[in-house]
Amino acid sequence: MRQMLPREGMPKPERAPKTDMDLIRECAEHVMGSLGTGHRESVYHKAMMVRFNHMGVQYRSEVVTPVMFMGECVGIGRADLILGDTIVEIKAVSSCPKGVSGQVKKYVESMEAVCSRQCEGVVVNFNQSTGRADVRAERKLEHEQPAVKRSRFFH
Repeated sequence: MRQMLPREGMPKPERAPKTDMDLIRECAEHVMGSLGTGHRESVYHKAMMVRFNHMGVQYRSEVVTPVMFMGECVGIGRADLILGDTIVEIKAVSSCPKGVSGQVKKYVESMEAVCSRQCEGVVVNFNQSTGRADVRAERKLEHEQPAVKRSRFFH
């Protein structure tokens, strides 16, 4: 069977640009595949930074996020990595604790308040049981409107 070659002048199909999530997943899988299990969170964090540098990906590390209360800063948090509008929290445990979701959501809320734009949160767990990099997007829950019970007296 003869292979078809594209005719001259015909545009090649374009690939969609990689999203921050694609870059994070690719980086995390490479790091875990190279290092394996048994390292501290800080080692995986630094390895992610080295890999992002080699990939030419811009990021920020250990970004201070303010904790606001009644319009005043009452403390700070530190986001492990930020790529564009994506906040990355790195873990290195057998199963990711549920409290991480709340932590990431607070980082997202804080950054959105400071930057005045929408952000996304991602947890990367270098799973020490499976030897895999688990990458999970953490969505911020929108404030739900309270349910209003209809009454025959009020319409």
